[in-house]
Amino acid sequence: KGFARVFIDNYAAIPSESIRRLLALREAGIIHILALGEDYEMEINESRTVLKTEDNSYSFDVFIDARGQRPLKVKDIPFPGLREQLQKTGDEIPDVGEDYTLQQPEDIRGRVAFGALPWLMHDQPFVQGLTACAEIGEAMAQAVVKPASRARRRLSFDQM
Repeated sequence: KGFARVFIDNYAAIPSESIRRLLALREAGIIHILALGEDYEMEINESRTVLKTEDNSYSFDVFIDARGQRPLKVKDIPFPGLREQLQKTGDEIPDVGEDYTLQQPEDIRGRVAFGALPWLMHDQPFVQGLTACAEIGEAMAQAVVKPASRARRRLSFDQM
């Protein structure tokens, strides 16, 4: 019958003591954990944060935003010169080789390493941690010796 696709996250990587504390705070009614989904608005003021969904409005004196890093695009690159060059390619996401060097524009191909995690999350949505950084750094170091032979495979949105 085959295997079904499943989603797996590594909750074992979260310190168990931290999870116990969060669960204890939740059970004591001190904190609230909400699954908001995609359709909500967040209004941040000096003294309160208000979350509005279709059905409810929640107001908090203290709000911890644990949504995590969002994938970024070329328009978000903080270096104006590089951003302008990459915007001219027409790609929303920088095209990088297997060694994390930029593949476009042609005049900088293979000369600029681009291993910034927020821009890699489009095809590696769960990339994080020292191990991933070490692997990316190793690939970038290899680029100094040997250029990439192919572009990295980019997942389409429907594959994620």
